[in-house]
Amino acid sequence: MAFRTRCTECGATIDVPSSAYQGKSINCTSCRKTFLAESLSQRSFVFRCISCKGQISATWEDAGRLVACPRCASSITIPDPFTLEKNSSNDQVPELKKCPHCSEKVLYDAIKCKHCGSSLIQKSPEDQHIAASEQARLSRLPDGKFDCPQCKSRKTQCERPVGCAVLIIIFISFGIGLILIPFLPYSCRCNACGFKWKT
Repeated sequence: MAFRTRCTECGATIDVPSSAYQGKSINCTSCRKTFLAESLSQRSFVFRCISCKGQISATWEDAGRLVACPRCASSITIPDPFTLEKNSSNDQVPELKKCPHCSEKVLYDAIKCKHCGSSLIQKSPEDQHIAASEQARLSRLPDGKFDCPQCKSRKTQCERPVGCAVLIIIFISFGIGLILIPFLPYSCRCNACGFKWKT
């Protein structure tokens, strides 16, 4: 069975007539140098998404195809692995990067900051518009009595739920019941992240 391979020296694509040559040394028809013949469908490589910088694995046979990134779903064209390997020394990716929200160092492939919990995936223009309108909505809300323990936002709502048992106690001992109301716990909800808690 015939297969397609690529010269590791010059990058020329070569059609090999028989699978008997798989894994054996052959001569390139373009540069005349000897290289190991591997099928492009079995030879894989790793490249980075342009949008989220996440690592993606593909075969040499997939080069030039348009695919969606598995992390951020943006459309990307699989690069030519031969030119990618030649330019890899110039394109070193750092191990760490700074979080744009809290400026702490996180892994380069991280999608969420381990320090502040913020998303590190670059948002599309539609998502940025939605985030801006949500931020505008939150800025119109008054600050609450307590900070949210999860996202540290002041945009919270806190209430003291006074149930039937508390009302009965108030009616039975009117004076003592009124004194106890300030000691009832607050039920709070964060308008920014939706977290609920009691204080």
